[in-house]
Amino acid sequence: MSDELAPYLSELLTVAKQVSMKKIISDVVLAEQPFMVLRNWREKFGVSQKTLASRMGISASVISDYETGRRRNPGIGFLRHYVQNLVESDAERGGAHLIDLLKTEPILKGIILDMKEYSKPVSMRKVVEAVAGKVETFPDMLDDFVFGHTVLDSVKAILYFKWYDLVNVFGYTNIRTLVFTNVQHGRSPLVGIHLYPFKPKMIVLHGPKELDPVAMEIAKVDGIVVALSNLGSTRELIERLTSLG
Repeated sequence: MSDELAPYLSELLTVAKQVSMKKIISDVVLAEQPFMVLRNWREKFGVSQKTLASRMGISASVISDYETGRRRNPGIGFLRHYVQNLVESDAERGGAHLIDLLKTEPILKGIILDMKEYSKPVSMRKVVEAVAGKVETFPDMLDDFVFGHTVLDSVKAILYFKWYDLVNVFGYTNIRTLVFTNVQHGRSPLVGIHLYPFKPKMIVLHGPKELDPVAMEIAKVDGIVVALSNLGSTRELIERLTSLG
């Protein structure tokens, strides 16, 4: 991990831990059989009873008793301690499960306008054709494939997105096209993506007739194919993209 990305990944993991704590505790508290929910979450995170017990400073038999229902209704203190150690254990291993949970968090309506995972790979050339685009960077890469697209309202994203919300736009893979609508010059979307540790394969900017020079340089540095689209409406743009894959 580079020094430049470390602060962003650290903040992302902090947010993911907070979201996961709330979700898991809520699931347990509201469940008819909380002991089953405890066990299910531990198993989802791939942590053994012995490992979790060691982290908590208790015996594995205590965890077993709660997870089998032999001990009823764990108090909020035990529950918080249990979940916190479960979450920290995953964070220390890279946080894959925590990030997956963060992806399930809802985003303000109207920011993500469309998201699709393709049933088969689609070449970026096909994407350019679909959006009647003009390629600005890496035209030699157009025969490479993407596996989905996400369409975002760029103005609302700038106003309301926290940077870690970007984790939600990548779907199952970042080998996809991010499409930004209501774009004037294209600098802001490219700056935002540049600061984020994961990059899309392709970006389509809907609106500008020319690409901002700084945005172009950022795209070249990050290795992102950028195309401009001047289709008449966002609705038409989404309809054409939806026909892919």
